[in-house]
Amino acid sequence: MIPVVVIVGPTGSGKSDTSVELALRVGGEIVSADSMQIYRGMDIATAKPTMAERLGVPHYLFDVANPDDDFTVTDYVELADAAIADIHRRGKVPIIVGGTGFYIHSLIDRYTFPPRSDNYDFRDEMKVVVDTEGNEALHDRLRAVDPESAARLHSNDTFRVIRALEVYHLTGNPLSSYNQKDNANQIYIPQFFGLKMDKDLLYNRLEKRVYSMLAAGLFMEARRMHAAGYSHDLTSMKGIAYRQFCSYFRGEYSFQTAVELIIRDTRRYAKRQFTWFNPDERINWIDIINCGGTENAAIEIYTKMMNLA
Repeated sequence: MIPVVVIVGPTGSGKSDTSVELALRVGGEIVSADSMQIYRGMDIATAKPTMAERLGVPHYLFDVANPDDDFTVTDYVELADAAIADIHRRGKVPIIVGGTGFYIHSLIDRYTFPPRSDNYDFRDEMKVVVDTEGNEALHDRLRAVDPESAARLHSNDTFRVIRALEVYHLTGNPLSSYNQKDNANQIYIPQFFGLKMDKDLLYNRLEKRVYSMLAAGLFMEARRMHAAGYSHDLTSMKGIAYRQFCSYFRGEYSFQTAVELIIRDTRRYAKRQFTWFNPDERINWIDIINCGGTENAAIEIYTKMMNLA
């Protein structure tokens, strides 16, 4: 089994800088666990660290998919496994860093996943249901075969509702019967660390970061993606900033409203991330403000790593 370090926390908490500082101290290399940073050309909105910010530390799982690729968590786990195995083989320390809890738990805890089909006939049929009968009718179909998933998914989230129906169509089993931890196939020995800070401080930090991203070209990046023809229905284009600016491009609201929604939704996303990670008792939490910043956080993680080893 391969020892790995896992650094989690809400967006804007300092994970990227802390992980680089830690990697420099332990001879580590970084594997991203961010569901948006996988996409090529989507750099500013996803807070992808620049080459200068990486300080020469190798990073993996950036820019591995086009925005219109059907990239799944299974694809992520396969690529991350290969990167971690290579890092470990060369005597380096794999450091998994990110805020996509589903990616991290799928990788570390080896969740089981339902199959996917390359035949789009069923999905097209369900889209016809949406167009002719409405979202609620589609949701009612899911409730009839998989009430647990129906309770979790909003009727307006037609993409995921169709996916859940597809799983039942392919396997005869509800989607809720999958995504279970596979204890028999554990391949990693993880040390978990989480970064956090006072909620109001984080929210102020996130607002400032949005304006910094705008100054760095966030709007132009979103407009370039829109002009390239990437549909707002794509998973990649549902990311924060791309989604709001796409609505602006369609004339649904003003530029200022788009910016305000980006700030609001970034804060909400940070809250959801902390809610996801907080119950995990494996995580050693560090208040990045109280400890004195990312460099001190890296030192604290390094010290705890040695104590936990």
